[in-house]
Amino acid sequence: MRNKLILIILLVSSFINGQQPVDEIEHLTRDSEKYLFLPNKIYKNDNLWYNEDTNDLFTGRIEIFLGQSKITKISECTIIGGIKNGYFKQYYNRKEMLAGIMGLYLNDKKEGTWTWVEPEEVNKKRYWIDSSIRLITNIDYRNGLKHGTILIHKATLIQNTHLENFTFSISDVILNGEFYNDQRSGEWLFNDHISSDFDRLIESQYSNQLSLHWTRKQVYDSNMIIDSECREPWNRPLDCETYKGKYSNNLYLVPNRKIQAYDSTPMGNSMMVLVPDEQGNDVEVQIVDFIQHINTYHSTHTSVHKDKGHRFLINDDFRKIINEKYWE
Repeated sequence: MRNKLILIILLVSSFINGQQPVDEIEHLTRDSEKYLFLPNKIYKNDNLWYNEDTNDLFTGRIEIFLGQSKITKISECTIIGGIKNGYFKQYYNRKEMLAGIMGLYLNDKKEGTWTWVEPEEVNKKRYWIDSSIRLITNIDYRNGLKHGTILIHKATLIQNTHLENFTFSISDVILNGEFYNDQRSGEWLFNDHISSDFDRLIESQYSNQLSLHWTRKQVYDSNMIIDSECREPWNRPLDCETYKGKYSNNLYLVPNRKIQAYDSTPMGNSMMVLVPDEQGNDVEVQIVDFIQHINTYHSTHTSVHKDKGHRFLINDDFRKIINEKYWE
């Protein structure tokens, strides 16, 4: 079991390292026709931001709006001498499927606590339209590296545009862990919010009084799992492989916070699996890349994904299949 988990971490790591990361502003400029940039459009060259009109290094507060009016703000960031220095904020937008993001850049590197606001994930799907519950992720950074606490919890949104206005109880915590120099370290506690066979239709009356109730505990040393433990409600031990098979739809997977510039070049080190297309034919895909695409562009309802001449019918059954493929 331990070797299998280590293999998964290594495969995911090699996938992430094989892609070129982009920053939040660059991600929006790649679809610049959808947005209004004020005071003017900017572009990135050799990791520096330039004024598109003058080709000089940009200095100021860039604001980005949806469409060609100043009605719906999408994002804003301070850039000094072509380098991000100051507070970055991206506003939560269900229609555009943009997460709320807030944090400080210091010499183009994340510093201090960064916050992400996204729809509640259910069965590995993001309900951008349907969910009134948000997932809040807080990660501490030092000099651009994850260093400190990661805390993920559910919250009820009061106002879409204000990341600060959330309420949650300790029983809504999904994950509490630590990073050291960008690597997972120490004890990570996951709460997959599963119910016992007798409690599926009710919520515990004393749940708000609970400290973090964990269903999975993983202990890391330099990003490697050295110990793991799983249990069902309440404190009923279960080996982790059986647990993951039984509760595959409930497992919370920590998202990669680096925006990737995807290309179609096959990656020899990525985990390749066979998944069925719309006609029932088995098609080989890079499962991590594939799941990230489905979660981003086909997160809910039924839709069709086209890839290399194949059509995939994306629905709840298909999402369950690829999730199980990931854990095989």
